[in-house]
Amino acid sequence: MRQVEIYRKELPPEGPIPVVMILSGGFTRKNSGKTEPGPFTTQRLIEGASLARRKGYPILLSGGLSYDKSESIARSMERSIRKWGYKGEIMLEENSRTTWENMTYSASILRRKGIDRIILVTNSFHMKRSLWMAKKAMPDIEVYPYAIGSLADDMDSDPLKWIPTAGALRDSSLAWKEIVGLTVYRILEPKLPRPDRPGTSASTF
Repeated sequence: MRQVEIYRKELPPEGPIPVVMILSGGFTRKNSGKTEPGPFTTQRLIEGASLARRKGYPILLSGGLSYDKSESIARSMERSIRKWGYKGEIMLEENSRTTWENMTYSASILRRKGIDRIILVTNSFHMKRSLWMAKKAMPDIEVYPYAIGSLADDMDSDPLKWIPTAGALRDSSLAWKEIVGLTVYRILEPKLPRPDRPGTSASTF
């Protein structure tokens, strides 16, 4: 996991007010039929909303339609942080289906509003790929990583940690997804569609 994760929290220096951009990371569907943020998304929301409340920053929530297309993930994320008492400005990006689209659609919103600095909130295992994509999709915008929830562990500290577990299998799956995903994107980057620009189609990655 250490090779995959970026675990650091950076804040911009004094200057224009940045936007706290929180990426969706999955959702759950309740018996009521409502879509709610999944565990990773909730973790990102808690950290991102807490930061925005402390600093007085606006928030951009990025997450497209859920499987039943009844409500965007961004909309369910907004509902959650409003319940928690956040009263600041919230912008919604509701069209993305992938991390690449998170960046390209959000870039369009940020440029339209004249915003040139963001604090990017996602899990540490997802940050390396997200940060790379953000810098490719919005090179005119300053991006400050705000990673949360490190999964890396010190394997040398306890021999018992080498015993396979369900949690370790999950972490390995997440790591391989990020490694393969970033490799593929780097290879295909010159040909990646730009859904934020007219005349291009949405990426399927």
